[in-house]
Amino acid sequence: MGASQCQNSREDPLIAKRRTCSGEERVLVGIVSQWYDPEPVLIPKTLAEALVHTGSKVNVLTGYPSYPTGEIYPGFKPLGSSFESREEADVLRVKSFLSHDRSAVKRICSFLSFALSSTRRSGFLRSCDVVYVYGTPMTAAVAALLLKVTRRVPYVIHIQDLWPESVVDSGMVRPEILRRLLQSAIGSGLKPLYDHASHIVVISPGMKRALVDRGVPAHKVSVTYNWHVSDADSIPPAAAGATDEPLHFVYAGNIGAMQDVETIVRAAASVQNELKIRVSIYGSGVAQGEVQSLARQLGANNVTFMGRIDAKAMPEVYQSSDFQLVTLKNRDVFRMTIPSKFQASMAHGVPVITTVGGDLAKICRQYEVGFVAEPEDPSSLAQAFRAAVAQRPAERHSMSRRAQQLYRDELSARSGTDQIIARLSTVADENKKTRTLSRKFEERANAS
Repeated sequence: MGASQCQNSREDPLIAKRRTCSGEERVLVGIVSQWYDPEPVLIPKTLAEALVHTGSKVNVLTGYPSYPTGEIYPGFKPLGSSFESREEADVLRVKSFLSHDRSAVKRICSFLSFALSSTRRSGFLRSCDVVYVYGTPMTAAVAALLLKVTRRVPYVIHIQDLWPESVVDSGMVRPEILRRLLQSAIGSGLKPLYDHASHIVVISPGMKRALVDRGVPAHKVSVTYNWHVSDADSIPPAAAGATDEPLHFVYAGNIGAMQDVETIVRAAASVQNELKIRVSIYGSGVAQGEVQSLARQLGANNVTFMGRIDAKAMPEVYQSSDFQLVTLKNRDVFRMTIPSKFQASMAHGVPVITTVGGDLAKICRQYEVGFVAEPEDPSSLAQAFRAAVAQRPAERHSMSRRAQQLYRDELSARSGTDQIIARLSTVADENKKTRTLSRKFEERANAS
Protein backbone atom coordinates (compact mmCIF):
# COMPACT_ATOMS: atom_id res chain seq x y z
CA MET A 1 0.00 0.00 0.00
CA GLY A 2 2.83 2.43 -0.68
CA ALA A 3 5.75 3.52 1.48
CA SER A 4 5.96 7.27 2.07
CA GLN A 5 3.97 9.06 4.77
CA CYS A 6 4.64 12.66 3.68
CA GLN A 7 1.53 14.90 3.67
CA ASN A 8 0.68 18.24 2.11
CA SER A 9 -0.04 20.40 5.15
CA ARG A 10 -1.73 23.14 3.06
CA GLU A 11 -4.72 20.97 2.27
CA ASP A 12 -8.01 21.20 4.17
CA PRO A 13 -7.69 18.74 7.11
CA LEU A 14 -11.14 17.34 6.32
CA ILE A 15 -10.11 16.53 2.76
CA ALA A 16 -8.04 13.39 2.21
CA LYS A 17 -4.33 14.06 1.86
CA ARG A 18 -3.50 11.29 -0.52
CA ARG A 19 -0.24 12.21 -2.20
CA THR A 20 3.30 11.68 -0.97
CA CYS A 21 6.11 14.22 -1.45
CA SER A 22 7.04 12.42 -4.67
CA GLY A 23 3.49 12.73 -5.98
CA GLU A 24 2.68 9.06 -5.52
CA GLU A 25 -0.97 8.46 -4.64
CA ARG A 26 -1.51 6.55 -1.44
CA VAL A 27 -4.34 4.23 -0.56
CA LEU A 28 -6.89 6.04 1.62
CA VAL A 29 -8.56 3.82 4.23
CA GLY A 30 -11.54 4.90 6.28
CA ILE A 31 -12.29 3.47 9.72
CA VAL A 32 -15.73 3.67 11.31
CA SER A 33 -15.90 2.74 14.97
CA GLN A 34 -18.18 3.99 17.72
CA TRP A 35 -15.24 3.52 20.11
CA TYR A 36 -11.68 4.76 19.59
CA ASP A 37 -8.59 5.70 21.57
CA PRO A 38 -8.35 6.90 24.36
CA GLU A 39 -11.10 4.39 25.09
CA PRO A 40 -9.77 0.90 25.97
CA VAL A 41 -10.70 -0.49 22.54
CA LEU A 42 -7.41 -1.51 21.02
CA ILE A 43 -8.10 -2.87 17.55
CA PRO A 44 -9.15 0.22 15.54
CA LYS A 45 -6.13 2.26 16.62
CA THR A 46 -3.69 -0.65 16.21
CA LEU A 47 -5.01 -1.22 12.70
CA ALA A 48 -4.67 2.50 11.89
CA GLU A 49 -1.06 2.45 13.06
CA ALA A 50 -0.32 -0.65 10.99
CA LEU A 51 -1.92 0.93 7.91
CA VAL A 52 0.14 4.10 8.29
CA HIS A 53 3.24 1.93 8.60
CA THR A 54 2.46 0.54 5.14
CA GLY A 55 2.27 4.10 3.78
CA SER A 56 -1.52 4.36 3.66
CA LYS A 57 -3.56 7.38 4.73
CA VAL A 58 -6.23 6.79 7.40
CA ASN A 59 -9.38 8.74 8.27
CA VAL A 60 -11.33 7.69 11.37
CA LEU A 61 -15.00 8.49 11.98
CA THR A 62 -15.87 7.87 15.63
CA GLY A 63 -17.67 9.18 18.70
CA TYR A 64 -16.57 11.07 21.79
CA PRO A 65 -14.82 8.79 24.30
CA SER A 66 -17.13 7.49 27.02
CA TYR A 67 -16.56 3.74 27.26
CA PRO A 68 -17.04 1.98 29.67
CA THR A 69 -18.50 4.50 32.16
CA GLY A 70 -20.92 6.32 29.88
CA GLU A 71 -19.33 9.62 30.93
CA ILE A 72 -17.36 11.83 28.54
CA TYR A 73 -13.63 11.67 29.20
CA PRO A 74 -11.98 14.76 30.70
CA GLY A 75 -10.74 17.18 28.08
CA PHE A 76 -13.48 16.42 25.54
CA LYS A 77 -16.46 18.69 24.94
CA PRO A 78 -19.08 17.06 22.71
CA LEU A 79 -20.33 20.19 20.96
CA GLY A 80 -21.34 18.89 17.56
CA SER A 81 -18.30 17.36 15.82
CA SER A 82 -14.58 17.90 16.34
CA PHE A 83 -11.48 17.14 14.31
CA GLU A 84 -8.14 15.76 15.54
CA SER A 85 -4.99 15.32 13.49
CA ARG A 86 -3.21 12.41 15.14
CA GLU A 87 -0.05 10.56 14.26
CA GLU A 88 -1.91 7.48 13.04
CA ALA A 89 -4.99 9.11 11.52
CA ASP A 90 -7.17 12.14 10.99
CA VAL A 91 -10.07 11.65 13.40
CA LEU A 92 -13.52 13.17 13.16
CA ARG A 93 -15.62 12.74 16.32
CA VAL A 94 -19.39 13.09 16.19
CA LYS A 95 -21.82 13.62 19.03
CA SER A 96 -24.21 10.84 20.03
CA PHE A 97 -26.36 9.77 22.97
CA LEU A 98 -24.19 8.03 25.57
CA SER A 99 -25.17 5.05 27.68
CA HIS A 100 -23.43 1.94 28.98
CA ASP A 101 -25.96 0.86 31.61
CA ARG A 102 -28.55 -1.92 31.70
CA SER A 103 -31.33 0.06 30.05
CA ALA A 104 -32.15 -1.53 26.70
CA VAL A 105 -33.83 1.66 25.51
CA LYS A 106 -30.80 3.81 26.36
CA ARG A 107 -28.34 1.40 24.78
CA ILE A 108 -30.41 1.21 21.60
CA CYS A 109 -30.58 5.01 21.54
CA SER A 110 -26.80 5.13 21.90
CA PHE A 111 -26.27 2.73 19.00
CA LEU A 112 -28.80 4.40 16.71
CA SER A 113 -27.70 7.94 17.51
CA PHE A 114 -24.10 7.16 16.54
CA ALA A 115 -25.35 5.51 13.36
CA LEU A 116 -27.29 8.68 12.53
CA SER A 117 -24.49 11.08 13.47
CA SER A 118 -21.81 9.15 11.62
CA THR A 119 -24.03 8.81 8.56
CA ARG A 120 -24.58 12.57 8.49
CA ARG A 121 -20.79 13.10 8.49
CA SER A 122 -19.97 10.13 6.24
CA GLY A 123 -18.70 12.60 3.64
CA PHE A 124 -15.49 12.64 5.68
CA LEU A 125 -14.82 9.21 4.14
CA ARG A 126 -16.18 9.91 0.67
CA SER A 127 -12.80 9.70 -1.08
CA CYS A 128 -11.70 6.47 0.59
CA ASP A 129 -10.65 3.47 -1.47
CA VAL A 130 -12.07 1.17 1.20
CA VAL A 131 -13.73 1.52 4.61
CA TYR A 132 -13.13 -0.72 7.61
CA VAL A 133 -16.00 -1.03 10.11
CA TYR A 134 -15.29 -2.13 13.67
CA GLY A 135 -18.54 -4.02 14.17
CA THR A 136 -19.51 -3.46 17.76
CA PRO A 137 -22.18 -2.31 17.65
CA MET A 138 -23.22 -3.42 14.19
CA THR A 139 -25.09 -0.14 13.67
CA ALA A 140 -21.65 1.45 13.12
CA ALA A 141 -21.80 -0.02 9.61
CA VAL A 142 -24.74 2.16 8.53
CA ALA A 143 -22.45 5.02 7.47
CA ALA A 144 -20.36 2.61 5.39
CA LEU A 145 -23.50 1.20 3.79
CA LEU A 146 -24.56 4.70 2.73
CA LEU A 147 -21.15 5.35 1.18
CA LYS A 148 -21.34 2.06 -0.72
CA VAL A 149 -24.79 2.83 -2.11
CA THR A 150 -24.25 6.50 -2.92
CA ARG A 151 -20.55 6.68 -3.79
CA ARG A 152 -19.59 3.05 -4.47
CA VAL A 153 -17.02 3.03 -1.67
CA PRO A 154 -16.57 -0.63 -0.62
CA TYR A 155 -16.40 -1.66 3.01
CA VAL A 156 -15.21 -4.54 5.16
CA ILE A 157 -16.99 -5.34 8.45
CA HIS A 158 -15.03 -6.75 11.39
CA ILE A 159 -17.77 -8.36 13.50
CA GLN A 160 -17.03 -8.49 17.22
CA ASP A 161 -20.47 -9.41 18.54
CA LEU A 162 -22.92 -11.55 16.60
CA TRP A 163 -26.26 -9.81 16.31
CA PRO A 164 -29.14 -10.28 17.04
CA GLU A 165 -28.06 -12.77 19.71
CA SER A 166 -25.74 -10.36 21.50
CA VAL A 167 -28.62 -7.92 21.89
CA VAL A 168 -31.57 -10.16 22.74
CA ASP A 169 -29.49 -12.41 25.03
CA SER A 170 -27.84 -9.52 26.85
CA GLY A 171 -30.29 -9.57 29.73
CA MET A 172 -31.50 -6.04 28.93
CA VAL A 173 -34.55 -7.23 26.96
CA ARG A 174 -36.83 -9.41 29.09
CA PRO A 175 -40.40 -9.77 27.73
CA GLU A 176 -40.33 -12.70 25.29
CA ILE A 177 -42.56 -11.01 22.74
CA LEU A 178 -40.28 -7.97 22.73
CA ARG A 179 -37.24 -10.23 22.33
CA ARG A 180 -38.79 -11.89 19.29
CA LEU A 181 -39.82 -8.59 17.70
CA LEU A 182 -36.36 -7.14 18.29
CA GLN A 183 -34.66 -10.26 16.91
CA SER A 184 -36.76 -10.08 13.75
CA ALA A 185 -36.14 -6.36 13.29
CA ILE A 186 -32.39 -6.65 13.82
CA GLY A 187 -32.16 -9.65 11.49
CA SER A 188 -33.89 -7.69 8.74
CA GLY A 189 -31.61 -4.72 9.29
CA LEU A 190 -28.45 -6.84 9.15
CA LYS A 191 -29.17 -8.34 5.75
CA PRO A 192 -28.31 -5.24 3.66
CA LEU A 193 -25.19 -4.67 5.77
CA TYR A 194 -24.00 -8.21 4.97
CA ASP A 195 -25.14 -8.11 1.34
CA HIS A 196 -23.33 -4.87 0.48
CA ALA A 197 -20.13 -5.64 2.39
CA SER A 198 -17.21 -6.61 0.18
CA HIS A 199 -15.88 -8.85 2.92
CA ILE A 200 -16.73 -9.84 6.49
CA VAL A 201 -14.09 -10.63 9.12
CA VAL A 202 -15.21 -12.58 12.20
CA ILE A 203 -13.36 -13.43 15.40
CA SER A 204 -14.06 -17.16 15.68
CA PRO A 205 -14.80 -20.23 13.53
CA GLY A 206 -18.20 -20.60 15.20
CA MET A 207 -19.19 -17.10 14.15
CA LYS A 208 -18.29 -17.89 10.55
CA ARG A 209 -20.41 -21.03 10.63
CA ALA A 210 -23.33 -19.02 11.97
CA LEU A 211 -23.11 -16.43 9.18
CA VAL A 212 -22.80 -19.08 6.49
CA ASP A 213 -25.86 -20.82 7.93
CA ARG A 214 -27.71 -17.52 7.53
CA GLY A 215 -26.91 -17.31 3.85
CA VAL A 216 -23.69 -15.30 3.73
CA PRO A 217 -21.38 -16.87 1.11
CA ALA A 218 -18.51 -18.74 2.77
CA HIS A 219 -15.90 -17.12 0.47
CA LYS A 220 -17.02 -13.73 1.77
CA VAL A 221 -16.20 -14.54 5.41
CA SER A 222 -12.80 -15.07 7.01
CA VAL A 223 -11.65 -15.67 10.59
CA THR A 224 -9.11 -13.37 12.23
CA TYR A 225 -8.58 -13.73 15.96
CA ASN A 226 -8.53 -10.54 17.99
CA TRP A 227 -5.30 -9.31 19.51
CA HIS A 228 -4.47 -7.46 22.70
CA VAL A 229 -1.07 -5.76 22.56
CA SER A 230 1.10 -4.49 19.74
CA ASP A 231 4.22 -6.45 20.66
CA ALA A 232 4.09 -9.56 22.85
CA ASP A 233 7.76 -10.32 22.27
CA SER A 234 8.73 -7.71 24.86
CA ILE A 235 6.49 -9.16 27.56
CA PRO A 236 8.14 -11.67 29.90
CA PRO A 237 5.98 -14.65 30.88
CA ALA A 238 4.44 -14.38 34.33
CA ALA A 239 6.50 -16.28 36.86
CA ALA A 240 4.94 -19.29 38.58
CA GLY A 241 4.17 -18.53 42.20
CA ALA A 242 6.01 -20.18 45.05
CA THR A 243 4.39 -23.29 46.48
CA ASP A 244 3.98 -21.76 49.94
CA GLU A 245 2.01 -18.75 48.67
CA PRO A 246 -1.73 -18.74 47.89
CA LEU A 247 -2.36 -19.28 44.19
CA HIS A 248 -3.54 -15.98 42.68
CA PHE A 249 -6.59 -15.99 40.40
CA VAL A 250 -7.50 -12.70 38.68
CA TYR A 251 -10.63 -11.50 36.93
CA ALA A 252 -10.02 -8.24 35.04
CA GLY A 253 -12.74 -6.60 33.00
CA ASN A 254 -16.31 -5.45 32.92
CA ILE A 255 -18.52 -6.60 35.81
CA GLY A 256 -21.74 -6.77 33.87
CA ALA A 257 -24.86 -8.86 33.61
CA MET A 258 -23.30 -11.33 31.17
CA GLN A 259 -19.80 -11.73 32.66
CA ASP A 260 -21.00 -14.17 35.36
CA VAL A 261 -18.62 -12.82 38.00
CA GLU A 262 -21.03 -14.06 40.66
CA THR A 263 -20.07 -17.64 39.80
CA ILE A 264 -16.44 -16.75 40.55
CA VAL A 265 -17.47 -15.48 43.99
CA ARG A 266 -19.58 -18.55 44.75
CA ALA A 267 -16.82 -20.95 43.67
CA ALA A 268 -14.17 -19.10 45.68
CA ALA A 269 -16.35 -19.05 48.78
CA SER A 270 -16.99 -22.78 48.50
CA VAL A 271 -13.27 -23.66 48.66
CA GLN A 272 -11.94 -21.01 51.02
CA ASN A 273 -11.54 -23.51 53.88
CA GLU A 274 -10.07 -26.13 51.54
CA LEU A 275 -7.67 -24.42 49.13
CA LYS A 276 -4.95 -21.87 49.61
CA ILE A 277 -6.05 -19.35 46.97
CA ARG A 278 -6.86 -15.68 46.62
CA VAL A 279 -9.11 -14.12 44.00
CA SER A 280 -8.73 -10.50 42.85
CA ILE A 281 -11.49 -8.85 40.83
CA TYR A 282 -10.45 -5.78 38.84
CA GLY A 283 -12.95 -3.61 37.03
CA SER A 284 -16.39 -2.08 37.39
CA GLY A 285 -19.79 -2.34 35.80
CA VAL A 286 -23.52 -2.41 36.28
CA ALA A 287 -23.45 -5.67 38.28
CA GLN A 288 -20.62 -4.64 40.59
CA GLY A 289 -22.84 -3.78 43.56
CA GLU A 290 -24.74 -7.06 43.37
CA VAL A 291 -21.55 -9.12 43.14
CA GLN A 292 -19.95 -7.34 46.08
CA SER A 293 -23.10 -7.86 48.10
CA LEU A 294 -23.02 -11.58 47.26
CA ALA A 295 -19.40 -11.82 48.41
CA ARG A 296 -20.29 -10.26 51.77
CA GLN A 297 -23.31 -12.52 52.11
CA LEU A 298 -21.24 -15.66 51.47
CA GLY A 299 -18.35 -14.50 53.62
CA ALA A 300 -15.93 -14.92 50.73
CA ASN A 301 -12.82 -13.70 52.55
CA ASN A 302 -10.56 -14.95 49.75
CA VAL A 303 -12.12 -12.51 47.25
CA THR A 304 -10.94 -8.89 46.96
CA PHE A 305 -12.51 -6.23 44.78
CA MET A 306 -9.77 -3.97 43.42
CA GLY A 307 -11.91 -1.54 41.39
CA ARG A 308 -10.97 -0.06 38.03
CA ILE A 309 -7.32 0.62 37.33
CA ASP A 310 -5.53 2.37 34.51
CA ALA A 311 -4.65 0.14 31.57
CA LYS A 312 -0.99 1.05 32.09
CA ALA A 313 -1.10 -0.74 35.46
CA MET A 314 -2.33 -4.02 33.97
CA PRO A 315 1.13 -5.49 33.19
CA GLU A 316 1.81 -5.59 36.94
CA VAL A 317 -1.49 -7.35 37.49
CA TYR A 318 -0.60 -10.00 34.92
CA GLN A 319 2.81 -10.47 36.48
CA SER A 320 1.18 -11.16 39.84
CA SER A 321 -1.36 -13.63 38.37
CA ASP A 322 -1.08 -17.39 38.34
CA PHE A 323 -4.34 -17.73 36.38
CA GLN A 324 -6.75 -15.34 34.70
CA LEU A 325 -10.47 -16.02 34.96
CA VAL A 326 -12.46 -15.75 31.72
CA THR A 327 -16.17 -16.18 32.44
CA LEU A 328 -19.47 -15.58 30.65
CA LYS A 329 -23.07 -16.61 31.13
CA ASN A 330 -24.39 -19.77 29.50
CA ARG A 331 -25.62 -18.41 26.16
CA ASP A 332 -25.32 -19.97 22.70
CA VAL A 333 -23.84 -16.76 21.29
CA PHE A 334 -20.89 -16.99 23.69
CA ARG A 335 -19.88 -20.34 22.24
CA MET A 336 -18.82 -18.30 19.21
CA THR A 337 -17.03 -15.66 21.32
CA ILE A 338 -13.40 -15.31 22.32
CA PRO A 339 -13.28 -12.51 24.94
CA SER A 340 -10.40 -10.07 24.56
CA LYS A 341 -9.17 -10.86 28.07
CA PHE A 342 -8.15 -14.28 26.75
CA GLN A 343 -5.78 -12.73 24.23
CA ALA A 344 -4.46 -10.43 26.95
CA SER A 345 -3.72 -13.41 29.17
CA MET A 346 -1.98 -15.30 26.38
CA ALA A 347 0.13 -12.27 25.47
CA HIS A 348 1.39 -12.06 29.04
CA GLY A 349 1.88 -15.79 29.37
CA VAL A 350 -0.86 -16.24 31.98
CA PRO A 351 -2.87 -19.48 31.78
CA VAL A 352 -6.63 -19.20 32.10
CA ILE A 353 -9.57 -20.84 33.74
CA THR A 354 -12.61 -20.29 31.54
CA THR A 355 -16.31 -21.06 31.63
CA VAL A 356 -16.74 -20.03 27.98
CA GLY A 357 -17.60 -23.09 25.91
CA GLY A 358 -17.37 -23.63 22.17
CA ASP A 359 -14.41 -22.12 20.32
CA LEU A 360 -12.58 -20.84 23.40
CA ALA A 361 -12.86 -24.14 25.26
CA LYS A 362 -11.49 -25.95 22.19
CA ILE A 363 -8.49 -23.61 22.00
CA CYS A 364 -7.72 -24.04 25.71
CA ARG A 365 -7.80 -27.80 25.47
CA GLN A 366 -5.99 -28.04 22.13
CA TYR A 367 -3.07 -25.84 23.16
CA GLU A 368 -3.13 -26.79 26.86
CA VAL A 369 -3.16 -23.21 28.07
CA GLY A 370 -5.70 -23.50 30.87
CA PHE A 371 -8.62 -25.32 32.46
CA VAL A 372 -12.24 -25.38 31.31
CA ALA A 373 -15.27 -25.29 33.61
CA GLU A 374 -18.99 -25.26 32.91
CA PRO A 375 -20.69 -21.83 32.72
CA GLU A 376 -22.83 -20.68 35.65
CA ASP A 377 -21.69 -23.73 37.65
CA PRO A 378 -19.80 -22.82 40.86
CA SER A 379 -19.02 -26.48 41.64
CA SER A 380 -17.42 -26.96 38.21
CA LEU A 381 -15.36 -23.79 38.64
CA ALA A 382 -14.34 -24.91 42.11
CA GLN A 383 -13.10 -28.16 40.61
CA ALA A 384 -11.00 -26.15 38.14
CA PHE A 385 -9.53 -24.26 41.12
CA ARG A 386 -8.56 -27.64 42.63
CA ALA A 387 -6.93 -28.78 39.38
CA ALA A 388 -4.93 -25.57 39.18
CA VAL A 389 -3.76 -25.82 42.79
CA ALA A 390 -2.75 -29.45 42.24
CA GLN A 391 -0.29 -28.42 39.52
CA ARG A 392 3.39 -28.19 40.32
CA PRO A 393 5.09 -24.83 39.66
CA ALA A 394 7.02 -26.35 36.76
CA GLU A 395 3.76 -27.44 35.12
CA ARG A 396 2.30 -23.95 35.45
CA HIS A 397 5.50 -22.52 34.01
CA SER A 398 5.20 -24.79 30.96
CA MET A 399 1.57 -23.78 30.55
CA SER A 400 2.65 -20.14 30.70
CA ARG A 401 5.21 -20.68 27.94
CA ARG A 402 2.60 -22.38 25.75
CA ALA A 403 0.22 -19.48 26.32
CA GLN A 404 2.65 -16.86 25.09
CA GLN A 405 3.70 -19.02 22.15
CA LEU A 406 0.04 -19.38 21.15
CA TYR A 407 -0.30 -15.61 21.19
CA ARG A 408 2.75 -15.10 18.99
CA ASP A 409 1.66 -17.75 16.49
CA GLU A 410 -2.08 -17.16 16.25
CA LEU A 411 -3.32 -14.17 18.26
CA SER A 412 -0.73 -11.39 17.87
CA ALA A 413 -1.35 -7.88 16.57
CA ARG A 414 1.07 -8.53 13.71
CA SER A 415 -0.81 -11.61 12.61
CA GLY A 416 -4.22 -9.94 12.94
CA THR A 417 -3.38 -6.65 11.25
CA ASP A 418 -1.56 -8.41 8.41
CA GLN A 419 -4.66 -10.48 7.68
CA ILE A 420 -7.04 -7.53 7.78
CA ILE A 421 -4.77 -5.26 5.74
CA ALA A 422 -4.53 -8.01 3.11
CA ARG A 423 -8.34 -8.06 2.88
CA LEU A 424 -8.54 -4.27 2.71
CA SER A 425 -5.84 -4.18 0.02
CA THR A 426 -7.69 -6.71 -2.12
CA VAL A 427 -10.96 -4.81 -1.82
CA ALA A 428 -9.27 -1.45 -2.49
CA ASP A 429 -7.53 -2.82 -5.60
CA GLU A 430 -10.80 -4.25 -6.90
CA ASN A 431 -12.50 -0.94 -6.22
CA LYS A 432 -9.91 0.97 -8.23
CA LYS A 433 -10.36 -1.43 -11.16
CA THR A 434 -14.14 -1.04 -10.94
CA ARG A 435 -13.86 2.74 -10.87
CA THR A 436 -11.58 2.70 -13.91
CA LEU A 437 -13.90 0.42 -15.89
CA SER A 438 -16.95 2.50 -14.93
CA ARG A 439 -15.23 5.71 -16.01
CA LYS A 440 -14.18 4.19 -19.36
CA PHE A 441 -17.72 2.90 -19.95
CA GLU A 442 -19.16 6.36 -19.24
CA GLU A 443 -16.61 8.00 -21.55
CA ARG A 444 -17.49 5.57 -24.34
CA ALA A 445 -21.23 6.16 -23.83
CA ASN A 446 -20.78 9.93 -23.94
CA ALA A 447 -18.64 9.68 -27.08
CA SER A 448 -21.30 7.73 -28.89
